[in-house]
Amino acid sequence: MSGDVSGSLVQAGSISGGVHFHLPSRQSASARSRAANDYISLCKKGSIRREFPSQYLAWYLGQIRSYKSASARKAWKLLNDSRFNKH
Repeated sequence: MSGDVSGSLVQAGSISGGVHFHLPSRQSASARSRAANDYISLCKKGSIRREFPSQYLAWYLGQIRSYKSASARKAWKLLNDSRFNKH
C-alpha cells in the first residue's frame, strides 16, 4: 500500500470467511494473522489495556471483528481508535 500515513485507515483485505476489516496502513499486511495482544504491544499505547476487554487479547483481529457481542465491538472500536496510536 502506498502512502504510509500514521492513523489513516485503509481496506486491509479479507481473511478466511470473507471478513473485511480496517487497520492502520503500516500494519495491515501483518496484522491480519496477529493476536490482539501482539498488535496492541506493537502499535498501541499501553493505556488501551485499561479499557480493552481482556478476554479478546488472545484472539486474532479478524475473529474480534466478526464476533457480534457488545464487548467484541468495544474491543474492535478501541483497536481502531487513534487516541491509542503510538506514533
